Amino acid sequence: MLRPYSCQHLEDKLSVVAKNSSPNASPVQLLVVNYSFLNILNRFLGITALMLIELTD
Repeated sequence: MLRPYSCQHLEDKLSVVAKNSSPNASPVQLLVVNYSFLNILNRFLGITALMLIELTD
């Protein structure tokens, strides 16, 4: 499944931040980064879904 460009961009940015801030990150630290990304992605998808609903009404 292809992801929208902006989602991939967010994922790439968070990945770079995680690697640069702590190259030896523990699994818990990586989990926090993944959780943060999922929250951002969830908000983005929610906003996108609302925009699509408004466009179809």
